[in-house]
Amino acid sequence: MIGALTTALLMLWPIVSRILEVEPIVDLLQWLIAVLPLIIVALVLLAAATGNLVAELVQAHTTGRQIGWMPGVVRVVIMVFGAPAALDLLEIRFAEDIVKILMASGGIALAVAFGIGGIDTDKQRWAKVGPQE
Repeated sequence: MIGALTTALLMLWPIVSRILEVEPIVDLLQWLIAVLPLIIVALVLLAAATGNLVAELVQAHTTGRQIGWMPGVVRVVIMVFGAPAALDLLEIRFAEDIVKILMASGGIALAVAFGIGGIDTDKQRWAKVGPQE
C-alpha cells in the first residue's frame, strides 16, 4: 500500500513540477525515476556484501572451536533474508511469500529435529543437568 502510494507520488511530482514550471525539480525527479532500478540492484548486492562481511567476522571467532560451518550459515541466512527485503522495496510481492515459506520450513525442520529426532539426546542432556544426588 505504501509502495503504491510512493510510486503514484513519484509519477505525480514531475507533472505538478512542470505545471508550476520548476524545471530543476523535474530534472531531479526524472533522474531519480531512471536510477531507482539501479538502487534496488545495489540493495541486493549490499545484502550479499553484508552477508560476506558478517561471515568473515564470525569466522574470526569460530576458528579452533569446531564450528567452522557457522560462517557459511550466517552468509546464507543474511542473503536469503536480505535479497527478498530488497525486492520487497520494489513492491514485488513474491518476496514476502518466499520469506514466509522459508520461515515455515525452518520451523518445521526444527520441530522435527528437536521434537522427534532429539528426544533421546535431550533425555541424556537433562539427565546430566538434572539434580545431582
